Amino acid sequence: MKESLSIETERVDDIPLLIAHMQRMKLAELLDKHFPTNGNREGLSLGWVSVIWLTHILSQADHRMNRVQEWATRRLETLHGCGSSLTPHDLTDDRLADVLR
Repeated sequence: MKESLSIETERVDDIPLLIAHMQRMKLAELLDKHFPTNGNREGLSLGWVSVIWLTHILSQADHRMNRVQEWATRRLETLHGCGSSLTPHDLTDDRLADVLR
C-alpha cells in the first residue's frame, strides 16, 4: 500500500527580510519594555504581535487587521522560522486582532 504524499507550499516573499530587520532593531523588546501588559495575556507578547502586524502591513500594503489572521495562518512555518514563537493557537479567536485594538 502506498502512502499518500501531501505537500504544502508557502510564499515566503519579503517576510524574512522584514522580520530580520525588526529583530535587529529590537522592536519587539522595545515595545514590550515600554508597553507592559497586565500579565493575563496568553500567546505572543505585544511586541511580537506588533512585529507580525507591521510585517503584514509592509509586505501586503494592507493595514486592515481583519486580514492578518488569514495571512499569518497561511505563512505559519515562515513566521515560525523567522524567530517568532507563533503557534496555530495564537491565531485562534482573533488573538492578533484583539491585542491590537
